[in-house]
Amino acid sequence: MSKNKKVLQYTDDAGNVVKEQLPTNLRETSETLGNLKKYIYDQYNDLAQKAGDAGARVNVNKLYDKLDDLSKDAAANMANPGLKTAIDRYKNQLLQYTDDLGTISIQDAQQTTQYYNKILDAYFKNPGAMANDPSTNLVVANLNKTMKDAIDESMDDALNAAINNGSTASETYKGRKQLYGKIKTIEDEVSKRALVEARKNTKGLSTDIIDALA
Repeated sequence: MSKNKKVLQYTDDAGNVVKEQLPTNLRETSETLGNLKKYIYDQYNDLAQKAGDAGARVNVNKLYDKLDDLSKDAAANMANPGLKTAIDRYKNQLLQYTDDLGTISIQDAQQTTQYYNKILDAYFKNPGAMANDPSTNLVVANLNKTMKDAIDESMDDALNAAINNGSTASETYKGRKQLYGKIKTIEDEVSKRALVEARKNTKGLSTDIIDALA
């Protein structure tokens, strides 16, 4: 991560934007990794557009499948009476950005995960607050995990295709793919450690929400 220090950025616990500094905790590390991924998305799209390509898009049909599965989960619905209302709300939000093929731009997908992260961060900081509806946060936790997986899959496909097409930028794409792989490895470890910490502090937290992040 230190090799890419110039593009590092995160918000500290006081709300200050910190640049070109290594993160100091799990939340800052997670945010930094997300910003590094955005850096790779932007670089990929710049190269793709120069080559006359449309750039990467993320297939979000799995998100709709996840919402449908949640709506049919009897146990989840009994435990969370507002679940179907929350599902409909987030489904309608997604539809605003989804094309006829069930895809959205990688920039919109990444911004969506940042939005979900903020909701979940507020929930884990203060699960008892009136604004922290368990039904909403269960939906968001499931969507956030599924969206991140969809972004990774789409970005891997896009980088592999760019490398294999033999373009003059293929070596650059290879470097970005290696960096992206390293970021995903670190991100997986951060997620595991965050889940361990979440399970240590489960008072007032829904185990369904924690499990959705696994």
